[in-house]
Amino acid sequence: MGWDGLETIERMWEADPEIQTVICTAYTDHSWDDIIRRLGCDDRLLILQKPFSSVEVSQLAASLTTKWKLARQARQRLEAAEAANVAKSQFLANVSHEIRTPMNGILGMSELLLGTPLNDKQRRYIETLHKSGNALLQVINDILDISRIESGKLKIERITFDLRQLVKDVLELLSGPIESKGLRLTVVLADNLLPEYDGDPVRIRQILTNLIGNAIKFTTQGEIALHVAVAEDTVDTTTLCLKVRDTGIGIEPAVQTKLFTPFTQADGSTTRKYGGTGLGLAIVKQLAQMMDGTVGVESILGQGSTFWCTIQLQKPSTQTVLAKVV
Repeated sequence: MGWDGLETIERMWEADPEIQTVICTAYTDHSWDDIIRRLGCDDRLLILQKPFSSVEVSQLAASLTTKWKLARQARQRLEAAEAANVAKSQFLANVSHEIRTPMNGILGMSELLLGTPLNDKQRRYIETLHKSGNALLQVINDILDISRIESGKLKIERITFDLRQLVKDVLELLSGPIESKGLRLTVVLADNLLPEYDGDPVRIRQILTNLIGNAIKFTTQGEIALHVAVAEDTVDTTTLCLKVRDTGIGIEPAVQTKLFTPFTQADGSTTRKYGGTGLGLAIVKQLAQMMDGTVGVESILGQGSTFWCTIQLQKPSTQTVLAKVV
């Protein structure tokens, strides 16, 4: 064939990257630097130069065989676990309608009951039922959303919407919890925001609701501030930065990087005290990435936190034409 040892290995690895290779030789035409340059520092390759004993080779071969078998088994277990995780996510995404429908029915009937004549005791029971149902529905929605994202079934829509009205709607939705805890709320919207953008208002509303809701949960006094600014602007797109600052409990540096991982909160005591699935920030991260954005957090323990994310939105066609003309 005319191949030397290195080319032979290269050809074998092209055919099967998992082939483990041992070369026994009395000399080599290539320096170690040349071998590293061409083949890399790879544990699939072992070079033995004479003199060596048959016992040494036999023991080495046995050890390497065991190592390679264990490595292959580990890869197979990882592949099986990943396949099982995908199957789980696909299953949850597929049954989302079946899970949500009966829960919405329970909430709907409890609302109807609250509109009927009830004594104080009955009303208290129904209000508790309705409140608990809403809390359970939020948990269900979070689990199903992260499953749909992981299985690739959640798609970002593109429709024209009013960003200022969207922010107003979110704040109205959360005004009750903010007022009940006696917190101050400040909102700063950049002056250079367009009247309308093209994007997915449902998912942007979900991002804002999660970020502000998280701030409310972990803040007992002080204020919550929302800032919406233009991070980058082009002829066709605008990248927004959504930033929520609170004066809550803060987060230790060691756990900040874990907060955007599904089912993760600061620690077990946080989960017991404040509740939640630990999915809100993971959903924010995934949605931001689906809108060509990113997420981040800055926090000092005991002094509060600032969570932010960027999202890229399209300018409506009329705005784009106008920008090009100008």
